[in-house]
Amino acid sequence: MFSPSLRLSEGRIRSIGLIALSCGFFMVLLDSTVLNVALPSIEHTFGGSLESLQWTVNSYTLLFASLLLTGGALADSYGSRRIFCLGLLIFSVASLLCSFATSISLLIGARVLQGIGAAILVPASLSLITHLFSDAKERAKAVSIWAGIASLAVASGPLIGGILVDTFGWRSVFLVNVPFGGAAVLLTYLSIPPTPVQKRGLDLPGQILAIISCCALTYGLIEWGHVAPALIAASFGVALIAGGAFIMVEARSSQPMMPLSLLRSWDTSATLLIGLLYQFSFYGLLFVFALFFQNTYHFNAITTGLAFLPQTAVGSFLLLFVTGRLMRRMRSSTMIVLSMILASAGMLVILLGVHTTFPVVMSGEALIGVCVGFIVSPMTALVLVNTPKEQSGIASALLNAARQIGGVLGVALLGAALGNSATVAGMQSALLIMGGACMIGLLLSISLARRENARVATVPARMERELQPINID
Repeated sequence: MFSPSLRLSEGRIRSIGLIALSCGFFMVLLDSTVLNVALPSIEHTFGGSLESLQWTVNSYTLLFASLLLTGGALADSYGSRRIFCLGLLIFSVASLLCSFATSISLLIGARVLQGIGAAILVPASLSLITHLFSDAKERAKAVSIWAGIASLAVASGPLIGGILVDTFGWRSVFLVNVPFGGAAVLLTYLSIPPTPVQKRGLDLPGQILAIISCCALTYGLIEWGHVAPALIAASFGVALIAGGAFIMVEARSSQPMMPLSLLRSWDTSATLLIGLLYQFSFYGLLFVFALFFQNTYHFNAITTGLAFLPQTAVGSFLLLFVTGRLMRRMRSSTMIVLSMILASAGMLVILLGVHTTFPVVMSGEALIGVCVGFIVSPMTALVLVNTPKEQSGIASALLNAARQIGGVLGVALLGAALGNSATVAGMQSALLIMGGACMIGLLLSISLARRENARVATVPARMERELQPINID
């Protein structure tokens, strides 16, 4: 903590700590969206293929998704402050390596390190907020600020990326993380005291199998049509075997990474799948649009960033100022149904407008933006209301992991549908796949709404816990 001679109040010190925690979270989520507009410039520098660009995005998200649950266990076992700072250091050093990469392979390797750092620091940052703010009202306000800054990162990522790329080049997208990461580490040590340690077992076999299964599946999707069919079949086989082994390990483990009991609830399983499908479409759309806008519409990076605003800015505005109030008046499942209807309609509008005028595309983006703003909070609320209280943290992390895996699959499959030339025909193929994913999500959400209506009708006294959740986009 700061020396008393500096005469800073405890409130001021906590505010500095919150700035450090929010800065780390902002960097992680910014990197999830800022890179997309830089992809054509990276392709021009290294002369890579579409598959290499997909790996540049997915190498980060894969490790982020796969290690989120383990990151929480590390924070408990070794102290949240120590793990948060470790994650920040890994993320910052990896960002520096990205900025100096001399080949696409080195860039992908550095992105893997970034994903590891992100998975370590995100769970620890939320844990530190609970330690830093003991008063319930202050803690709720701090969490709202933390989540609001995260929402700002998602909204501003493409535009910030466009400005950096057109002004300083694509390497600046990574280099900008280094001073902010260093400052966040310093402020964390100065303002946040050491946190208590609670030893938890690490499910290393489960973790390794989860990574193998996700990586093998992603490899098969990205490299489909580019390598020998036998290799693709082998990758899918490895994914299936590792996935089955993962389920067996988790069923027998005394401290499983993913308690299978959570999946016995249809409501929980369906909500996790909706989260995966939503992120499949959202991240996939960001990826293919970034290439399509610059290769087909011939937008520069800044214009491409601006072109994303109807989707990202609308979603962030609604999440910050509207969704919480709406959740007090509507059931969670009803909001999810509404969100998936809007997403499906948005995909249809973009499909009709992609070969006509850009304003039509923007109107479709705006509809998807409303879905983005409305869907995440109700999904988290539904997962938590169907989960025992002592497992709420794992359930929330599982939803976030499912969403990140959806993003990985979206980039892999939709990038393949778009093709190297990013033509209108390829974009239409990708939009049809995304529209199909949204329709499946809509059917699942209708099932959830019907079950919720039946429960309310038979047990009118039951109250649903409507929480304002934390988003990891």
